[in-house]
Amino acid sequence: MRPPFVPLVLAALPCLALGGDGPRLEALVERVARGTPEERVEAMNLLAHAGAPAALAVEAAIEARREETYALMAALARLGRHAAAGAARPWNEQALEKGRQALEGGDPYRARAVADAILTLDPEVANRDAVVELRLAARTAIISREAVSLRLEAPPVATWGRPVPLGLALTNVGDSPIELRVAGGSDGGLGVLEVFEERYDSAGSRTRERRTRVIRVDGVVRLEPGRGHTLDLTEAATGDAPAAPVTVDAGAAVHGRLSLSVRLRPFALVAGEERLPGYIEAEPIVVQVVEAGCEDVTADPLAQLAGDDPRRVFHAAMCIGGGERRSALDELVRRLDAGGPPAVERAVMAALGHLTGEAHGLDREAWRRWWLGLR
Repeated sequence: MRPPFVPLVLAALPCLALGGDGPRLEALVERVARGTPEERVEAMNLLAHAGAPAALAVEAAIEARREETYALMAALARLGRHAAAGAARPWNEQALEKGRQALEGGDPYRARAVADAILTLDPEVANRDAVVELRLAARTAIISREAVSLRLEAPPVATWGRPVPLGLALTNVGDSPIELRVAGGSDGGLGVLEVFEERYDSAGSRTRERRTRVIRVDGVVRLEPGRGHTLDLTEAATGDAPAAPVTVDAGAAVHGRLSLSVRLRPFALVAGEERLPGYIEAEPIVVQVVEAGCEDVTADPLAQLAGDDPRRVFHAAMCIGGGERRSALDELVRRLDAGGPPAVERAVMAALGHLTGEAHGLDREAWRRWWLGLR
């Protein structure tokens, strides 16, 4: 629930010298926020002559409220455009960057307000497509926070040639019943599952493949407030093909990574009586893929790295490489220095090549020189 309107306390800010007893800045800011369209235009024009104090007043107002901020953001953008008339970067690019920073910082309300402000101030702005994209992303984040949230569920490790159990947990985080509807007469497509598969082998080669699978449901998914539902995506189908599990086939590869992401774009997303626009996304997840009998490697890859089984060492090295880069490289080079069977050394050097992109192949001394150059 968004916080209610908070009265502004801006008496310490100077007044505008607009004739006799010029209105206080807070009165103008309030007119911008809640006035009629004509009053908003007049107030914006007056604020534009106040300079920095007006910008401070508008920023304070934005921080004090969550609702109806788009007009305030438009006023702030106008003040910024006036101040940046001779700047190297256009005002709209600066405003877009601030909106993206707000979204990345976890404030989709401010990001949406920035996008609305830019479009209010200049509907045909040069970077309109990027601004519209920001607004849609912010709206999506708000829906996930206020209406329905998504979470992909899968085991942290899978085995080559076997289906990967996948689930999509939907939770109603709002106060009203939620319905996700597919189009009448359609094939039941509610959204898509994207599978990005990377395969690595201990000889140093790598392949990548991206697949998109349709998520199908029958008609409507209904969620009561505070309740959830899990869709089984293991049988997600591709196009018109028969339902097929998400399966990874090793081929000549040894270790793999599956990056999984979901985007739902229902024909209608209804919260109570309100129809919500946009799409919903789940946070991507990564599943490590190993050979049968090596599933336990991911539990403690550092301990497995010290072993003499080249397959298990390679799996362990690739799992360690998914962590903090510098410490992972230190561990792999230390394992190379420790020696062992030639097949183990080749597995470690192949992992180093995959993780760094460096082309030192199976030259042990070249890897050591490269590593020393980083220290």
